[in-house]
Amino acid sequence: MKENGFAPRWIELKKEIKQEKAQLERIITNLKARRERLASLIQKHPHRHEAISRSFEYELARGIARYSEKLENLNRKIQRVNLLMPTRNRQYALINKEAALTRFQKVCPSL
Repeated sequence: MKENGFAPRWIELKKEIKQEKAQLERIITNLKARRERLASLIQKHPHRHEAISRSFEYELARGIARYSEKLENLNRKIQRVNLLMPTRNRQYALINKEAALTRFQKVCPSL
């Protein structure tokens, strides 16, 4: 199969899992950077604090929803790859959604 450019499904899923974990981290990184930019904007224009905060809260809620959805999809892929994996010692652990969301909120709190 390797010579023909095909890989077993579990190998393809492992690649997808790695990419999706990176996407989850990018969501956090991008939102954290956005928060930092808006915080500096609030420092320069304190009279706009309320409007900027409302805008960020909306972005934060969308980010958490997107993060949560991607996390659920990732856990489904992990379950699939674990079912297809030929050896048990190479299986992936599921990501604890509650702990991941708590980490998200710690890394990127409200303004």
